[in-house]
Amino acid sequence: MTVYTKTWKKKKKAVTDSKNAYESLSATQTKQISQAKNYQATITTAQSNIQAINDSLAYYYKSEKTKGKNGKTTTKKVKVKRKTPAKPSKTQQAKLAEYQAQAKSASSKLSTLKKSPSYKKASSKLKKAKSTAKQSKAAYDKYMKKRHATALKRVAQQRQENYKRFMAPHASLHATNSLTGLEVFLFATDESETNDSTATTYPIDKDDPVVDHVQRTAKTITINGYLYDQKAGKHLWSGTKDDVSGSGLPNKSCRQQYNNLKKWQFDGTELVYKSNAANDVGKRVMNKIYYKVDCKFNPNFWTNLSA
Repeated sequence: MTVYTKTWKKKKKAVTDSKNAYESLSATQTKQISQAKNYQATITTAQSNIQAINDSLAYYYKSEKTKGKNGKTTTKKVKVKRKTPAKPSKTQQAKLAEYQAQAKSASSKLSTLKKSPSYKKASSKLKKAKSTAKQSKAAYDKYMKKRHATALKRVAQQRQENYKRFMAPHASLHATNSLTGLEVFLFATDESETNDSTATTYPIDKDDPVVDHVQRTAKTITINGYLYDQKAGKHLWSGTKDDVSGSGLPNKSCRQQYNNLKKWQFDGTELVYKSNAANDVGKRVMNKIYYKVDCKFNPNFWTNLSA
């Protein structure tokens, strides 16, 4: 069961290559793209400042009092248009002239820059790279979502196969973001969990300390159980589907399954643990479910493993 299949590598490479496209621009092209952004920013800022001065000449603010349903009076400022626009002061005239000159100069430089062959080539290349990156990312996300859904479907069907072969109590572990449908089963002879919280307190002059707030600590699940040899199950679907094998239950020894657990632990894989150890198995459901479990097993657990 390979996570990094040929299809995954191909789609991941497409995403990486499209992200690196911008870096392939020459130093001159990169500088021109940056200059164009700066010119446009200057134009936008100058136009915004001009608009702000013109608004101050065409409008004014006055305070209005309104009485709410609760009887309280509130005051708010209301923008009112002048009948005749006010004349700009000398300072405002100077500022308007300055901003207009900035906008005109930046517009001229931007127009000249955009006409250059080097900029046109860089702009076209960048536009194409962004479009390719967007498409590649969308294709990769769609592939991963579909593959994960199929992997979880395989997990569920393997659980059904496992139930038909062995009676409870049993439990299972699989990766939260599984892309292969790999699942490890075990007989959980007993389980226990901690549900502790840390209460923050502070002392007062008289009486007992006061509790400020309570924070839940990480839950610890302790499991004693047995691994058992698995024989190959029936095919869930022919070949592969959405890059997930349909081979059903894997033909694995206890040692191989033990190695799967160790790899999850080594990689820091987030797991989902499901168990029906608490109730009768007549319902054929995993009634105890823990999401986002870190694979951290202690030696006491391993001594209870048995074929």
